[in-house]
Amino acid sequence: MGSLATNVKELIPARRLSQGRRILLGNMALIGILTLAVKGVAFLKDLVSAARFGVSSEMDGFLLAFSVPAMAAAVFAAGVPVALVPAHAVAVRSGGEKEADQLAVNTLWCFGSFLAAFMAVLAALAGPVAGWLDHDAPAHEIARVASLLRALAPFGWFLGLSHVFAGLLQAKQRFFAGNIAPALVPLAGLLALAFGPESWGVWALVGGTVAGSFILFAVLGVCASRASKVSLWRPTALDASFKQLAGDSLPLVLGSVFFLGIPVVDAVMAARLDAGSVAAISYADKACSLFTTFIAAAIGKVMLPQMAGIAASADWPGLRRSLLRWTGVVGALSLPVVLVLLVSAQLVVHLLFERGSFTAADTQHVASVLRFYGFQIPFCLTVLVATNAVLCLRGGRFMLVATLVALAANVGLNWLFMQWWGARGIALSTSAVQLVSALLLTGWALTEINRRIRTA
Repeated sequence: MGSLATNVKELIPARRLSQGRRILLGNMALIGILTLAVKGVAFLKDLVSAARFGVSSEMDGFLLAFSVPAMAAAVFAAGVPVALVPAHAVAVRSGGEKEADQLAVNTLWCFGSFLAAFMAVLAALAGPVAGWLDHDAPAHEIARVASLLRALAPFGWFLGLSHVFAGLLQAKQRFFAGNIAPALVPLAGLLALAFGPESWGVWALVGGTVAGSFILFAVLGVCASRASKVSLWRPTALDASFKQLAGDSLPLVLGSVFFLGIPVVDAVMAARLDAGSVAAISYADKACSLFTTFIAAAIGKVMLPQMAGIAASADWPGLRRSLLRWTGVVGALSLPVVLVLLVSAQLVVHLLFERGSFTAADTQHVASVLRFYGFQIPFCLTVLVATNAVLCLRGGRFMLVATLVALAANVGLNWLFMQWWGARGIALSTSAVQLVSALLLTGWALTEINRRIRTA
C-alpha cells in the first residue's frame, strides 16, 4: 500500500515528468481552441437567432421547449458518462483495456435504453409539461411549446448517446473529435436559419437542431468504435464493475436532475416576469459562457482523466495537491474575466447581439443581467474542479446532498431577489448558489482526502 502512495516524482524520471506536463498543457490548449471554435459557431447561430426573433415570445417558447430534452440528456450524461471515466481507469488497472472498453459498451446500451424510454414518455406528456413550463401563457402558446417539445425529443436521445461516446474517448485521452464535433448541432441550426424560408420561424431551429444532433451521434459513434478494443454493438452480461459503475452513477444522475434543473427553474420563474425575461437570461448566460466555457472544457476534460489515474493509484497526497493547484489556477484565470464583464457588459452584448429585432433597449436589459451572471464565474469553475475530485473519490452520494441544497437555495434566492431586481435577481441567485456549491464540494473533497491519508 505504501508503494502505491509513493510520490510520483520518485517513480518517474524528471524528463518523463516534463514530457507529461507538456502533453497535459498541449491537450488543454487543444481542447480550449476546439471549444472556442464550437462556441464561435454556437454564438453565430445565436446572433442570427437574435436578429431574426429578438426577445420575442416565440423565442421564449423555443427556449423553454429546448431546455427540457437538453436538460434530460445532460442529466444522464452528468451521471453515467462522467462516472465512466474514473471507472474506466480502475478497470484498465485491474483487468486491462479490453475489459474497460467492454464496461463502456455495456454502459452505452443500458444508458441508451433508459434515455429512449424517457424521451418517449416526454413526447407523450408534452402537453402537460408545456403547461407546467409556462402555465400563465395563452392556450395557443402552450400548444406551440408542446409541439416544439415533441419535435425536439429525438434531439435529446442523440445528444445523450453522443455524451457516452465522448466519455469513452475522454477516458482514452482522445480529445479532438469529442470537442470539435459538438459544433455540428449549432452549425445545422445556423444553416437551417440561413437557407430555410422565414415562414418556418423557430421550426427552422428545431429541424436544424435535430438534424445536427443526429450527425453528431453518427460521427462520435464512428470515432468511439474505432478507438474501442471491443465492438460497440456487442453488449455482454453485466458484471461487478458495471454494478459498481451503476451504483456510482445513480446518485450522480439523481443529483444532476436537480442541479441541471436549476436553469429550467430559472426559466420557469423568469416566465413569471415581463415578456422576454426568459430570452434575456438565455442571452446573458450565453454571453457569460463565451468567456468561461473554453476554460472550463480545457481544464475539466484534461483534469478528470488525470485525477482518475491519481486516485486509481491511491496517491491521496497527489490528489490533494492536484485539487488545490487547479483551484488556484481557475481563480487566477477567472477574476480578470469578472472585471471585464462588470466594466464592459453593455459593449459585449451590443457587439454580440444588437442587430435586426434585437434593439438597443434589449442590449441594456441583457447587459444588466450579464453583470450579475459574471459573479458566478470563479465559483462555477471551482465547482468543476471540486466535482472532478469528488467523482474520483466516488462521493456521488454527497454530490446528491450538495445538489439538493443548491436547488433549495436557488428556488429561495430566485424568489427573494426577483422581487427586487427581476431577471437580474435570478442571475444573482445563480452566482450565490455556485458559491454555496463550491464551498460544500471543496470542503468535502479535502476532508475525505485527509481521512484517506491518515488511514493509508
